[in-house]
Amino acid sequence: MNERDMEDLIQAFPDDFFPDKGFKFKQRQTSFAGVGRFDLLLEDRYGRNVLMELKAVPAKSDAVDQLIRYQEELRRRGEKNIVLWLVATLIPRTLADLLDRFGIEYKEIHPAEYLHAAERHGFSIRSEMQGPDGNRLEAGECRILGMRRSARLNGAPPPQVPTGPKVTVPPVLRWLARGFDLVLENPRIFESAAFLSLVDAFEQSVPSGKNTSLVRELKQWAKSPSSRWPEKSNNSLLRWVTTSSYKSAVPCAWDIWRHLFGEPAPTWYVWNQASRSYEFDHLAWKIWFESLNEAHATATTAGRP
Repeated sequence: MNERDMEDLIQAFPDDFFPDKGFKFKQRQTSFAGVGRFDLLLEDRYGRNVLMELKAVPAKSDAVDQLIRYQEELRRRGEKNIVLWLVATLIPRTLADLLDRFGIEYKEIHPAEYLHAAERHGFSIRSEMQGPDGNRLEAGECRILGMRRSARLNGAPPPQVPTGPKVTVPPVLRWLARGFDLVLENPRIFESAAFLSLVDAFEQSVPSGKNTSLVRELKQWAKSPSSRWPEKSNNSLLRWVTTSSYKSAVPCAWDIWRHLFGEPAPTWYVWNQASRSYEFDHLAWKIWFESLNEAHATATTAGRP
């Protein structure tokens, strides 16, 4: 676990580490000429700028000097309402007293807490993305390793498809959120015949008919693609995408998911072996949906219609 990993996780899941602060990400690793490079700039629920310095080792007094220099530079640039935070694996009592005197907020976060958050969200830690030869793995290999790590946590076999917390390959279809239900923003481009051929293949892949209910819901929605696609049905589709019980059906369910929502399969609805049930993570869902819109924006900038 290094400081870059810590930044990645706090940026992606601030509520996991600061549940009562309402932090939202603004910037990271921004350089100030002659001053240095700060780690994270967030915004709290009151609209204040939260300047955060992260340490993957026990903090020392020089971290206080860093934070104060960054604060002075931000003020020089016209920023107001600045709150300073120091986050480290250990903050000695003498340093905590110094932080209190300067009015700097602080928190100890043990490396295990970062690992637990990464496992909970199926998030791949960069420093662990190395192969046996010590070289960095390619993106596809990283996804596979992330899936294996997640499987070790809940005791279930890893999914057959790539999974991750954010969309990296968006579909052509665009979506709006109505709570956790979804509504097509561009239903006019929806090709019913092509979609129904995917649904037919999925239906035929499960001779027992265990997927009959979902097939019926998919076909019903395809008749009126401007109607809501319900959360319950979406959860059901994702279960079929990531199931370990009906492996022959997974590629067909995956084709439907990719057609609707792109890649990879999200990690907001996963099997918990300990409780023998699927668990819905509303925060992870929000991150996934926001990434879906961001992926569309990136694709549009790159010239894709």
